[in-house]
Amino acid sequence: MAGLLGRLGGFCARHSLLVIGAWVLVLVTVVVAVSTLGAKTSNDLALPGTGSQEAKDLLSDRFPPQQNGVNPIVFHVS
Repeated sequence: MAGLLGRLGGFCARHSLLVIGAWVLVLVTVVVAVSTLGAKTSNDLALPGTGSQEAKDLLSDRFPPQQNGVNPIVFHVS
């Protein structure tokens, strides 16, 4: 195993531009694959009949711009 790793290291040292180019190609391939094949996510969630949906509807009615804010925490005070 050490001999194989030594030969691999020697190859990488002798052909550094080729190795860097291969890593860049792998990186570009992964980025393109993720952007085209990756799951499309959405933050729009509806759970009818739950307390969180009631809170979201209340925020939507009273404060439309803050409906889907960055801190989706609702405090209830009697």
